[in-house]
Amino acid sequence: MVEAMDTEIGRLLKRVDLSNTTVIFIGDNGTDGPVVAPPYSKAKAKATMYEGGVRVPLLVAGAGVVSPKRQVSALVSAVDLFPTILELAGIDPAAAPRTDGVSLMPYLQARANPARRSWIYTEQFTTSYNRNWQRAIRNSRYKLIERYDGSREFYDLNNDALETKNLLKGTIAKAQRNALNSLNRQMDALLSTR
Repeated sequence: MVEAMDTEIGRLLKRVDLSNTTVIFIGDNGTDGPVVAPPYSKAKAKATMYEGGVRVPLLVAGAGVVSPKRQVSALVSAVDLFPTILELAGIDPAAAPRTDGVSLMPYLQARANPARRSWIYTEQFTTSYNRNWQRAIRNSRYKLIERYDGSREFYDLNNDALETKNLLKGTIAKAQRNALNSLNRQMDALLSTR
């Protein structure tokens, strides 16, 4: 499947003029469990709030991209594509209907210090939102996961990229407690605007 996709994307890119076309490629919500290989866990893949379920590639090439082939480590989300595409099309994102996204143009234009949010939020729910929902909010280092049954997990992604040690099951240091409180406040504020 990857080889076929690579071939077809290659064919597409050969046909478009990247001087006046912007190509945005984003992966689909994580790796499918059956193809996950150690040290990664099948239980922390697609359809979960763990990094294996929510961290995906995002590539942007063509018109509007300054200094191509750069890697940006900033926190971005799929909802950021809407205001980015508007801005690429010459439309002010502020004139569009409300969106949770933030334009990625500062990154595409290689600005030195782009103003961005310091967290990203993700959620998953079924057609019956009252059961089986899960959500997560993270900053550049910590992630808080919350589920419908009230269970919560809190990870230090710098020291535990595989999300194996739930910090809520032990003693939390002051810096960790501050990060947890900040993520809680940000999630509460986001949910109160719905």
